[in-house]
Amino acid sequence: MRDPIVFLPSLPRVAGPSETFAMPVTVFALEEGLGPITLSVSTEGPLGIEGEAATTLDIDDIGDDDRRFRIRALNRSGVARVTVRATSERFETETTTELEVRPVNPFRYGGTEVAIDPRGTATIPIPALGIEGTRQASLRLTSVPGLRFGNRLQYLIRYPYGCMEQTMSAVFPQLKMKPILISQMPDDPLIQREIDDNINAGIRRLQRFVTPEGGFGYWPGSSETDQWATNYGGHFLLEARRSGYHVPKTLMDPWLGYQKRMAAAEAGDLKTRCYRLFLLAHAGEPNTGAMNLMKEERMSVLDPISTWFLATAYHLAGMPAAAAEVLGRADIDIADYRETGGTFGTALRDTAIMLYLANLMDRDDRTPELYSRVNTALGTSRYLNTHETGYCLLAVGDYLGKDWLPDALVRGTIRFDGRSIPFERRGATAVIDVTDASGSDLVVESASDTPIHAVAEW
Repeated sequence: MRDPIVFLPSLPRVAGPSETFAMPVTVFALEEGLGPITLSVSTEGPLGIEGEAATTLDIDDIGDDDRRFRIRALNRSGVARVTVRATSERFETETTTELEVRPVNPFRYGGTEVAIDPRGTATIPIPALGIEGTRQASLRLTSVPGLRFGNRLQYLIRYPYGCMEQTMSAVFPQLKMKPILISQMPDDPLIQREIDDNINAGIRRLQRFVTPEGGFGYWPGSSETDQWATNYGGHFLLEARRSGYHVPKTLMDPWLGYQKRMAAAEAGDLKTRCYRLFLLAHAGEPNTGAMNLMKEERMSVLDPISTWFLATAYHLAGMPAAAAEVLGRADIDIADYRETGGTFGTALRDTAIMLYLANLMDRDDRTPELYSRVNTALGTSRYLNTHETGYCLLAVGDYLGKDWLPDALVRGTIRFDGRSIPFERRGATAVIDVTDASGSDLVVESASDTPIHAVAEW
């Protein structure tokens, strides 16, 4: 059997907070003599009704009629339901439609970090940014400073895809961030396996980029070698091999041979050449002749990142005097710039590389400032391209890995709005959802015998 009446409400697919819109309802009478019909509307979730929520129709003949209702979205987001109901003495029927109320503005991120003395107390205000239903806030409590990359975390653990740069920027940071990520997600038993699978997939995927010369192309199957992509991919292979992953000789040896030939031929721009010299030294095959030629003839025109690459090449080659001489001319301040091709360079990308290189050379006089700059950038909501994000996370993971304390204990209590949440983690970061504290002050009371770093992100 069919209902003697059919109606069709017309609703938008989505609505914005505080928006008002009209909802036309067309009513079709399929029989004569239906008599008075009450048409009513009700809502659930972040929607309300402006004006009358019900009206009466007198439909005696077969035909149709139209009515309009005013709907207003509340100042919060979420899934809403609109139910239209038609009733008379003879029948009752209804239909429900779902739509999403979502903000039109982009997400905003923020955060702050507080160092808490052993058994000390700190107060952290959590702002009520945005509208209700979109707010998220978390508190990370750890023994090491500066883990302000929560909004980049979802970027990290992902399968490699796309061009060479995208592939490497996806998996390279996972090499260095692995112990930190495991500690950040202690309740996820599959996180280590997922990271390992991604890294191994990245190594396999690199084989699709190999060119006949032994280098890497920018796209899978390319016959033309891209020198920066060759550096970036080979760098990943070297670090993966050092971390215990299997790198086939059929992949590594042709790459090494190509790099040696290009170093002898002085191929590429100065930044690419210095990166290559660093990688050869990192692979245990330093080309000291090309390094000396670069130092003697090109030193005056090298940009900061090229200077750092060359200094680190000397350091890895066991030539500390030459490394110190070159590093004496190296700067950590880089004028803002952005390349859309070539080496895909930016000032932040270069700063991250300098942090990574300074850490390799154990330059504790430079690493704290470089780390602070990179970590601050990661903790903001500013747009970072994949190359920047990949190098930043790689450098941060490498830097923190030296001071990571697998047995460190963080313990204490969080208090807000009359609530108390105890925390205790050994060898891991305590991650606590504090969204409910938005607009309130968090009080963190440490019960640890070592300093705790509390990072609030929202």
